[in-house]
Amino acid sequence: MFHCPRRLGSGGYHQVLCELIGFRIGGNDTTRVKVEIHWNNPMKVKGYHDSSGMRFYYQPARPEVQDLLTFMTGQRLLEIPPGEPSVEHTSTCPSSCTWSLFSKPAYLVHSFNHMHYLGKSMKIELFRNGKLIKELTNDRRYDYDSPTDFTQKPHLEVRPGDEIKTTCVYNSVGIDRWVYYGDATSDEMCFGFLTMYPADALPYGGYCVGMGPLVGCDLYMGTRIGECNWRRFLDFSNDDMAPLIAELKKNCNLDGFCRPECKDITRRIKQHPCLQGEAEMLVTHFLSESHDGAKILGRLHSCSPDELKGHDDDDDRVDCSRQCSHMCDGGKGDNPWDNPRPNAGAGSLPAAMLVAFACFVAVGLIKH
Repeated sequence: MFHCPRRLGSGGYHQVLCELIGFRIGGNDTTRVKVEIHWNNPMKVKGYHDSSGMRFYYQPARPEVQDLLTFMTGQRLLEIPPGEPSVEHTSTCPSSCTWSLFSKPAYLVHSFNHMHYLGKSMKIELFRNGKLIKELTNDRRYDYDSPTDFTQKPHLEVRPGDEIKTTCVYNSVGIDRWVYYGDATSDEMCFGFLTMYPADALPYGGYCVGMGPLVGCDLYMGTRIGECNWRRFLDFSNDDMAPLIAELKKNCNLDGFCRPECKDITRRIKQHPCLQGEAEMLVTHFLSESHDGAKILGRLHSCSPDELKGHDDDDDRVDCSRQCSHMCDGGKGDNPWDNPRPNAGAGSLPAAMLVAFACFVAVGLIKH
């Protein structure tokens, strides 16, 4: 295998690839390079200036040059509670996925870890037939500002059927809020980047990042999570989900008011296998990614867990009269639609209609 030198620089590293491997550019291959720089200025300090940049050196590619590819591992669904000295998230790219992704062995040149400022430690491990082959990375004390490049000498063979496990550990002591996945350095990430060749060993690309209990190929294949068929659950047009979603939209508000008729449909939907255990985290993430999905979540949570514990005929059922008494069964006022005042003149009708319209909005009968 080829050996390549490397020179480290402050806050990062300069990488010099040997002549027989590289990222091909031009022709029918890569024709553009994008440099993405993230700034984080939480204190909103003015007057900062940036002079960072990149310089690329390239040479004509000979036929014998091997094309490089970056293989990405890690976990996207992160939940880090405040005040914890050690919070671990893992993701494994299983043998079933590498059998699908790798058409032949590939050779790992180098790899590095990526988390943000809560990152405490991180490692990527290679397993074969259940046996640990090698730690591809191991940052025992992770430092976001000084990333470490782990070079393989000689280059390490990665085979179809191997497993690649990523482990990220976070320290949230001193943090007073929950932290989730996101682009800002005040959010968190858990990614591993493995540079390997030849690129044609991975004809479908190099992506095997976890989304909770599933990874890339599982998501592509629609692999179930226990009894949860998450693809079908998220398809609101199918015969199973369409009636439930229609009833949820009809009976549940988006304003935080728990309508009595909302409790039953909420209980039924929340008992679905896709809203239990590990599956709930994945499904909730997908719903939150779209406007319509976020509205579904809003309706599902219009009644608190305490409000859902009782039964609709309990003495402590929600009294919607605090929203609009005359529009509720058992309210003290008359319903202006069903019982108009017999002596009301023509001039009083718009006022009654206006009051009724305001109360329709309050109890969520106007479509949101």
